[in-house]
Amino acid sequence: MRILISGGAGYIGGVLSYALYDKKIKYAVIDNLSTSQKKNLPKDTIFYKSCISNVTILKKIFKEFAPSHIVHLAANLDARESEIYKNKYYINNIKNSKIFLNFFINKNIKNIIFASTAAVYKNSLNYKNEDKNIWPSSYYGKTKLEIEKFLRDNKKKNNLNLKILRFFNVVGADKKLRSGSLSKKSNQLFNSILKSIIKKNIFFIYGNKLKTNDGTCIRDFVDVIDLAKVIIYFIKSKKKFKFDIFNVGTNKGHSVLQIVKLFTMITGKKIDYTYGKSRKGDPAHSICSNKRLINTYKFKFSSIQNSIKRHYKFYIKNIKAYV
Repeated sequence: MRILISGGAGYIGGVLSYALYDKKIKYAVIDNLSTSQKKNLPKDTIFYKSCISNVTILKKIFKEFAPSHIVHLAANLDARESEIYKNKYYINNIKNSKIFLNFFINKNIKNIIFASTAAVYKNSLNYKNEDKNIWPSSYYGKTKLEIEKFLRDNKKKNNLNLKILRFFNVVGADKKLRSGSLSKKSNQLFNSILKSIIKKNIFFIYGNKLKTNDGTCIRDFVDVIDLAKVIIYFIKSKKKFKFDIFNVGTNKGHSVLQIVKLFTMITGKKIDYTYGKSRKGDPAHSICSNKRLINTYKFKFSSIQNSIKRHYKFYIKNIKAYV
């Protein structure tokens, strides 16, 4: 097996790269480093600095590395930003993705794992099921859904071994704190809380009058270590699966206010917070049904407490990257 990871120097890609490295599975990374850092990767990573639409580099990768599997993580990820800069998200998430994927599909690469998102689901209080309520509330979600459809069409035409993994809210860091969420531009909840702790700023909770227990958004937080486990499971498995699409989440929800209180308890740091208006594109309730995944791959998810501890330790270890 030879795994090519697009966007591999990012949050998920970095942790996945270390997981593959530890298991001695050969991998390479293509990343333009626009929102990521090469130091997120093992030192001897085979690395190609490039946009995924650069066909000259793709030819070089195919010739030199000859991947057997593609893990497509590269994308712009901010749902709120996507509403403002739709053309940017169209080019990076749709146009460039199709160029990248078409290249390797045309080279007869059959094994493709695509990182999709919970943002493809309708904003509702229901648990998200893979086959229901597909109605993105943000342009970001629409771009991911477009590539899902593109790949499923290609599965039929080209007999692909395709897995679409819809990630919910990713948290945590590598167990040995070698890799994690390093982007200064990240609006990820845990990073935003930690930034407010370090800078002693007031933390803004957007929305406190939603139809949830405490009025704040509820999310399904899944540890990045668990994501890496799931990806590697599908890379290595030789089974024939009934389904192409799997939610990757814990089937448990925590509100933003609950997370703030857990951070205070675990870190011992006081967090001053206030409430602001709800933001466009932010669903009030996003928890997945993970029955399909658990029936396929039985494993125990990390606890939210352990995810917070590792996320905090990684942040403090790399504090200069954030502030």
